Amino acid sequence: MEPRMNAELLFQVCELHYELTNLFKEITGKYNRSLASKYLHFHLPNLFYIYDKRASDEINKLKLPLKI
Repeated sequence: MEPRMNAELLFQVCELHYELTNLFKEITGKYNRSLASKYLHFHLPNLFYIYDKRASDEINKLKLPLKI
């Protein structure tokens, strides 16, 4: 059973994504967030969602109001 999302787990998820993105940059010379999100989604699909250009474009089409 996957753990439920909370503030601490969200921080760890973001940190892991950041570290993996930096590792891929060291290896390939490219800052590739979508590769990191796809890799992490493959291994932990309930914690990591695929965020790539397609996802970004579709999210931007929603025109949701920003709530702060």
